[in-house]
Amino acid sequence: MNFYARVRDQRLDNRAEMQNYTVGYIGLNPHSTDQHMLLRENPSPKLEILGAEHLLPTKHNLFAYEQNVWAGISGVLHTYCDSHLRRLGVDPCVYFTIYQLPAEPTKIFTLPAYDKNEAVIDEMAEVLRLVMEALGYTREQVVNRKMFFHGDYLTVRNIRFAHFRGLANSARIAIARLDESIPRDHLDHFEPIAGMFHLQMAVLNLLFRFHMGNKSDPSSLAKWFVKLKRDSNIFGTGKRQTIRDFRACNQLFNHVLDGHVLAIVATKLGVTSCAELCKALEVWNWRKAFDTTEGQLTDLNYINNLRTSDERDLVYENATLFLQHGLIYRDFSHVIRYGDSGRIKNCLTFFMLWFQSSPFPNYARELLHLVASLNHIWSRDMRIHWCQNILVNLSGSKKGFMAVDLLGEFVVREIKSWQSGTMITGAGGEYLRTVMAPQVILCSRIRDAISREIGTTNHFKHSSSVSAWFDVRTIANTLLHDRVFSFTLERSFPPTSTSPSAVCDIYLEGVEKIWAGRVIDQYVEKRQQGLDYASDPAKELDGCGVQGLELDGLDEGEDDRDVMEEMMEGFL
Repeated sequence: MNFYARVRDQRLDNRAEMQNYTVGYIGLNPHSTDQHMLLRENPSPKLEILGAEHLLPTKHNLFAYEQNVWAGISGVLHTYCDSHLRRLGVDPCVYFTIYQLPAEPTKIFTLPAYDKNEAVIDEMAEVLRLVMEALGYTREQVVNRKMFFHGDYLTVRNIRFAHFRGLANSARIAIARLDESIPRDHLDHFEPIAGMFHLQMAVLNLLFRFHMGNKSDPSSLAKWFVKLKRDSNIFGTGKRQTIRDFRACNQLFNHVLDGHVLAIVATKLGVTSCAELCKALEVWNWRKAFDTTEGQLTDLNYINNLRTSDERDLVYENATLFLQHGLIYRDFSHVIRYGDSGRIKNCLTFFMLWFQSSPFPNYARELLHLVASLNHIWSRDMRIHWCQNILVNLSGSKKGFMAVDLLGEFVVREIKSWQSGTMITGAGGEYLRTVMAPQVILCSRIRDAISREIGTTNHFKHSSSVSAWFDVRTIANTLLHDRVFSFTLERSFPPTSTSPSAVCDIYLEGVEKIWAGRVIDQYVEKRQQGLDYASDPAKELDGCGVQGLELDGLDEGEDDRDVMEEMMEGFL
């Protein structure tokens, strides 16, 4: 939680007055009464045999992907053409259920707001100690135990480095005093887990980077910025191509995806407009139209087979790749809201492969670690614990689930809304951090209850939902006019436009990198070095696998926090 103190407005030249708080909460999801704290596990034996077969999609992953592709297409059709589908009696396809969480409210206990900066490793270590004090646990009580700590990538990274910093400090103290019995505060009982909301932002940023194209490409995102008159400032240009407004970019991407879905269904049914599509859905079963060509969407090697042939149509290939990538992203967005953590795990397998061939090494490493842990390294108890606690549900509604770190952003927003000139520094700031911050959820529910009782008007809500039909219909009709989903050799382009370039098949390139084995070897080597150092922290540091790990230097020059702040501006 970053804000500026003693200034009238938040500008870049006011960074000297920036204040940093760390805000968090404890969440308890409803489970059976026989739950126990997780035991620490030794991953070394399983790391030694980690291979590509533990990371690549299995036949079960691909089966779930195929089922969810049709569920995603069916969802789009029933959103915009539901009345026409009902006349034919076509039932919607349902998503494949893997590990559905119970729709029960999560117990939330917000922690005090700590006057620490999570971007600084030493202060992150102090935050972890303060969290342990708030929980009431001592070091002796959590020996050989594990507890999950969710956050964005920067938080997860600094928790891991905080553990090494604690080991290094303990080793130096023991060596200086020649006493190995000195208590060590290793902080190794925390298992940092990347939050799904920040991962969703990173995945969307990845898709924008690869599918942006230029304005003349028939199915590029850049074209729809102009066609739909969207604000171009929601996505950065130049060297820093990153999302600045997550909500606006997410909305644009979903509208373009819906238009592509309607266009490909219309092409299969042999119609040339959305109006004709609605009429055709009254007499034709859309699912049967894909019987002979269903591999176009469900076969992830389909585009590679086209690209190895002599006959090419880049427009058709790029549009099909956009659909394949977009439907996986849609599955991930849908499952976070509806609470099937098994489907989240299924999507992570594909995201891990996407990031291996991307210019984003941070999440490439983090997802490799998470997928390897879920598929091979962790025990059954650890995997079940992850599945049960990767999402929270404040309301108990069947579609009221949200990512753990998204709720953290809401807590930050509420605390910031309480800030005033007297509630930033001094006694007012301490009162905000220690007294008011732990009551965020309680105060929010009291406010909502009072609003309902007295019948106040919520001016931030629409009386009816805003329809996306006009934009989606424009996209679909344009794609049908350009015959994007009709394979055409020697496609002609207007004189003012250039021939589109091929979009990278990030799935297959990721598969090739995993099969090559280099990224797996690097991951295993780093993990083993860390485990060797943790087992004997009193030995020389430069021979324990942390040589070259400049802990102090990691606090500076990292722009992960700035990028995430830009992406969050439009969301909160």
